[in-house]
Amino acid sequence: MKPAEQQVTPWEVTGAVDYEKLVKESGTEPLNDQLLKQIKKQAGELHYFLRRKIFFSHRDLGWLLEAVRGTQQPEDPSAGAAAAVVEALRQHGALFFEDLAATSRLLPVQLEEALWDLVARGLVTGDGVQSLRQIMTPAGSARARSARRHARNGSSRLPRATAPQGRWSIVHRFQPEPSPPEQLAETVAMQLLARYGVVFRDLVARETFTVPWRDVVRALRRQEARGVVRGGRFVAGFIGEQYSMPDAVDALRRVRREERRGDIVRVSGSDPLNLAGIITPGARVAAVHRNEVVYRDGIPDAPAASVLRA
Repeated sequence: MKPAEQQVTPWEVTGAVDYEKLVKESGTEPLNDQLLKQIKKQAGELHYFLRRKIFFSHRDLGWLLEAVRGTQQPEDPSAGAAAAVVEALRQHGALFFEDLAATSRLLPVQLEEALWDLVARGLVTGDGVQSLRQIMTPAGSARARSARRHARNGSSRLPRATAPQGRWSIVHRFQPEPSPPEQLAETVAMQLLARYGVVFRDLVARETFTVPWRDVVRALRRQEARGVVRGGRFVAGFIGEQYSMPDAVDALRRVRREERRGDIVRVSGSDPLNLAGIITPGARVAAVHRNEVVYRDGIPDAPAASVLRA
């Protein structure tokens, strides 16, 4: 019996799915391990959809990561323990903590300090969040005291319970050739317009893009000259240039004429729609996923603007 032909839509999936064929037909690229490491480095942890491979392909993620981390390469340490660790990792690839200590000929305490320096520089990463948390242990903690005691006694290794787990490796850039600055600024500008509809400086206060706002404004001016976007004063109470997509202006006018019905919308504190205290009066809500912003008719509900989720 001939297998049913695959059909994948936002509403249903039928037939035997060939993911390689689906990626090719969709014009996307697979999410490989190297890219996942870059996402973890920027976000701190991977969403479980990424860990479980529910999200398996992407489009335009390369320039998004480049816009966040910038185009400058971190500087290599010139000497000392950190330089020895970098040399060992480049010669032998990813290494476990004990193997890295033996290869670099460093004491465990020295190796931890070197790893912390290299992680802060953006040169080295661990293969798990727990390993990164372990090297950030405060100096006065029980683990740190145990490590120093073993070092004084001449031990060449840390207790198994305290040694950082997992492997350590050099961070490789996903996009080796940086995009032209004007092109990157234009892409960021259009992404912001697609997200918010209207863009001005105060609105992007929480964005982590390294592209300067002045470059984004120049890109928006070019788009206005081409007739793609509109410039003007769309939101009162803010200084500086404002730009909008044509359909966003109509949507703002339509919302302004609508009668308030008490509609409530809840968004995570880490959502880009967490604009409490940025474009609305009141205190800001920390951009943490455990926080919650409650909007009533588009206005933050003061008594429940920041709710710590259980």
